[in-house]
Amino acid sequence: MSKQFNPTPEMILAAELVFVCMAAVELIKPIVRGYQTKILAEKQWPINDKYAARFGKEIILDPERSYLLGEQNMADYFALCNKARIQAKLHVESEDKCPLCVAEYQLVQAKWALCTAMAPVTNISAERITGQSMENYNRYIELTLKLLGQFVRPVAKLMQHFGFDANGQKQPQLPATS
Repeated sequence: MSKQFNPTPEMILAAELVFVCMAAVELIKPIVRGYQTKILAEKQWPINDKYAARFGKEIILDPERSYLLGEQNMADYFALCNKARIQAKLHVESEDKCPLCVAEYQLVQAKWALCTAMAPVTNISAERITGQSMENYNRYIELTLKLLGQFVRPVAKLMQHFGFDANGQKQPQLPATS
């Protein structure tokens, strides 16, 4: 005898939020990586001297390695990235935040909420699954999303429902006018 799976509204909402956050990351990532890469290519900043013995005296061209910049170059890099973010019309709540980092953090939070919502069915807590290898954790998320995928609304409707625009940006809530 097979049992029909009936997810709770909380489970469906958690899965929808993961899908929306995944879409937001995929929309924002090429924009942010684009201007970060362009800035690094134009400036040709070398690796910080204190890391040169370990990593070699190279020019930092990959945004994933920007943490190796010297203090002043790092400050200049962040300032130029912020200027490029503004030109790209990417919103962040604080000038010192990267829109891609914010989107990736929202995805981490959404996945945690999904694990928590599914715990009564899977008997696996969010703490337990996040403590596993990244491979196991990612597989768990993938299988959970496949299970719940048939119950979620289309991504375009979800983006609108959760207040994201077509660029994957969370839209600021405007005060109600009377």
